[in-house]
Amino acid sequence: MKWYIYKITNADESIVYVGSTTKTLKDRWRCHLGHYKMCLDGRHRACSIYYSFKEYGIENFSISLISEHKISNRQKLNEFEQLVINDTDCVNRIPAYKTVSEMIQQKTNVSSEITVCKCGETYTRGHKARHEQTEHHLYGVASEEERKNIDIAREDADRARKEALKARRNAVIECECGGSYQKANKSYHVRKSKAHLQWLADHH
Repeated sequence: MKWYIYKITNADESIVYVGSTTKTLKDRWRCHLGHYKMCLDGRHRACSIYYSFKEYGIENFSISLISEHKISNRQKLNEFEQLVINDTDCVNRIPAYKTVSEMIQQKTNVSSEITVCKCGETYTRGHKARHEQTEHHLYGVASEEERKNIDIAREDADRARKEALKARRNAVIECECGGSYQKANKSYHVRKSKAHLQWLADHH
């Protein structure tokens, strides 16, 4: 099978992308144009050169042949392509020997690695920053003096919450029937208060 290694460059070749294909360069360029348009619409994953297309205009880029190979398998071509990538100051982000799917899976595997934190809890690598902001972590890594202060702050906050809840429950509400009731006793007032029941009878 005949394979081609190609490059996409701007006019002065300050931006270079290296790729490989079994298609003619004309057909491969046509594929890039189509995929780029789909990428702009959010229907295709961005190739690393597409960011340059967007910034400088795709009309300022062209495709040209680097080398031609008659080999039987893709792996061997990848080796040739990677040599070119290594020797070129190109914008390629994914090694020639890895597909986009393989790169995504690799990142997923890394981000899913479970780590035991010094606070005693576990977290996946992708959630490390979030874990380090949790109350449990901050308490677990705190010094003895800091823990005492945290405990005092927790007790104060808990006491304040209870007092606020009690205040809300005991708040006196003026009813449209002319009477009043504590918020915690609203159900009793509406269903059993003689004044409220009389008001309902008079207005309905």
